[in-house]
This record gives sequence, structure tokens and C-alpha cells, in this order.
Amino acid sequence: MKIALTGHTTGLGRAIFDSFQAKNVDIRGYSRSVGYDLTQSGNQIRFITECLDHQVDTVILNAFAGGHGQINLLNMLYREWSNDSSKTCIVIGSQAADWNFNENITYAAYKTTLDRVSELCSLNSAWRLSNIKPGRMGPILKEQDVVNAILWVLDQPTGVLVRSITLRGR
Repeated sequence: MKIALTGHTTGLGRAIFDSFQAKNVDIRGYSRSVGYDLTQSGNQIRFITECLDHQVDTVILNAFAGGHGQINLLNMLYREWSNDSSKTCIVIGSQAADWNFNENITYAAYKTTLDRVSELCSLNSAWRLSNIKPGRMGPILKEQDVVNAILWVLDQPTGVLVRSITLRGR
């Protein structure tokens, strides 16, 4: 398995990156801190090109950096991968797409759009596209819970599509 992960240097992205590295999975991280501002179209094209050149089979779109970076990357991946059943894309969305719990309304609107675009990109497609929507990380919901959800999605047999997982602490 070869994985490309956006937003890998802090928080949830760091936990995802470290978990796969500990399992000796070939994972590459892409974030602003290593020269990939994925809100910029040139870096989006560079990211997609590197995924194709490195023969990545799984992309985890994690980072929200404003703009439409995740949405643009998802659309680009859709054009490249949607007819390939060996490819997987996991979108890290947010519960803010389902209800706005005192979050920034702009963030909620963006994540709602991302959720809808990922749904449209999964229709009539061969690739596996899943949306994992965590709530706020805190005393109950931990980053490792999201990592475990990603691992579970990736562990499903070919032909099984997990469309969406919502995680939240109670």
C-alpha cells in the first residue's frame, strides 16, 4: 500500500501519519510546512502528479487550509482514479457538515460542500471513496479513534464501499 496524506504535520494528520509509519506503510506527507500549500493550484497539480508518479493507491485528504483545496484535490483525483477499483480516497470531513455546533459558519459551509462533492464523486465509480466525519477531538473522541476508522475502511474487502462514518464523543 502506498499512501499520500495531506496535512500530516500536526493534530489528526500527525496521528494518522505516525500510525501508518509505525506499521511500515509507505506513506508520504504533504502540507504547507514541507512546501505544499494545497490551496494553490500549482501545488495541487504537483500533488496529483507526484501521486501518479509514485503509484499511490490511497489518498487521505485531511487538511482544511481554507479555500477549496480539499474539494479541488478530490475533483482532480476523481478525474484520474474514478474508474480504477484499486484506488481508495478517504476524505476527512467534519460533523460541522451535518450540524453547526457553534463552529465558524464558513467552515461548516465548506465541509458541507466537501461532503456533497465526495458523495457525488462516489456515485457510479469504481474507486472506493469514504468520508470520515469526526466531531471535536477532546476528552472522549481521540485522534486514535479516527485512525482506527481509517484502518477499518482500508481493511474492507474489494467491492465493499464504506460511504460515510461519523464519529463523535458523547
